[in-house]
Amino acid sequence: MWIPLFGRAGSPFTGREGRRLMRGSFLKGAVVGAACSVLRMRKPSASMIVALAVLLVALSGVGMAATGGAGSVKAMRAEIGKLTFHGEFAWSGQTLDCPAGVPDSVSCKVHRGSRVVPGLGTVTEKYFLLHEAGTGACQGAYAVIGLRGTLTVERRGTIEFEAAASPDCLLPEQRVTLHFPSVTITGGSGIYAGASGTGTLTKLLIPGTSGGAHGTDTWDGSLLVAGLAFDTTAPVLRGAITKTVVGPRGAKLVRVTYRVSATDETDGAVPASCIPRTGSRFKLGRTAVNCSASDESGNTASARFTVTVRARR
Repeated sequence: MWIPLFGRAGSPFTGREGRRLMRGSFLKGAVVGAACSVLRMRKPSASMIVALAVLLVALSGVGMAATGGAGSVKAMRAEIGKLTFHGEFAWSGQTLDCPAGVPDSVSCKVHRGSRVVPGLGTVTEKYFLLHEAGTGACQGAYAVIGLRGTLTVERRGTIEFEAAASPDCLLPEQRVTLHFPSVTITGGSGIYAGASGTGTLTKLLIPGTSGGAHGTDTWDGSLLVAGLAFDTTAPVLRGAITKTVVGPRGAKLVRVTYRVSATDETDGAVPASCIPRTGSRFKLGRTAVNCSASDESGNTASARFTVTVRARR
């Protein structure tokens, strides 16, 4: 019995892909037929042989195009993972020698800080703040000519970055906010090898003693890494439900236990912590219990439930 290939439910030859495969099949049949005709000839002419060779080359190209195989550049290109991140770091710093290649007229301060950044994990920043004697708008102060440093993600790798000059001046012994509107991610190591991206940095600098300083860094940007799927999903907390406990007659404090757990779709079971902890003594009445859990990528889930304690009458 004849069954139509076009339009039949479940047929591999339906739709755009099916039509493309069928076109490839018809062309292959035509080329094979032509080759057989030439081979049956006792003395095929040179022009026929050349034409056959051209058709065979065309046949190989049709096969790759129809199947989307090695000839498809798009299919071979690694998918790019993208993370839009935000982080606020408390940092401290001091004046140190500049890295190699920095002109003698430039002074350097090295700043370090650490923070959990969602989508990355525990991140440590370390970079050189490059500045020199100011001119023009920064006359009598320092012109900040750039940043150069690394973000180190615990157990995963590093992200290298640099920033162009800040439009703000660094004033001696004064609290100042520096803006870096053009931060560029220049590479990385570990799972961040080949990283790229852009961002901004807003820096609060508070002078300290003996040339030291401290403050906060606020980062916003986009990180791109080929072949990396960033984990941005928080764990799921279970067991954070309202609970009522009846204690002994005359008791003012009652020991309460509960069980709260957390599961992450990437890391599996992760620790959950609650305050007050399970097994604590709760006073009579209502007490709020706050729970949280974090995965290795710094994504955090939180939940809150109420424990009500009553004395037996």
